[in-house]
Amino acid sequence: MVMSTVCILMKIAPASKMNPETQKKEYDYWKPAQKMMNGSNFRNELLNYPKEDITEDLIKKLSTAAFLEHPNFNRTKLETVSGTIASFGDWVMAMHKFYFVNKIVIPKKAALA
Repeated sequence: MVMSTVCILMKIAPASKMNPETQKKEYDYWKPAQKMMNGSNFRNELLNYPKEDITEDLIKKLSTAAFLEHPNFNRTKLETVSGTIASFGDWVMAMHKFYFVNKIVIPKKAALA
């Protein structure tokens, strides 16, 4: 769940496969997330993430996936899984919050310029 949200913000597409039981396409972020985390620049990509470029579409994708509203998507619950996962969750929540704060700040910056 957490790595799916990281992939969404990093604009990494999920893998898709056909579910043989339902005959419907299913999307899974786990393999793309593993590839992303194994990249040599993953840490730097998180640290230098262009948060000012977060779009409404990315926020809608996070909302559509309903991960952030999930009762287990909070620091306390995520720490029971892993401290690293909890940190990734914190990062996602911070980027999500930054988007909304930045929507308020941008017009004010423009007015000062």
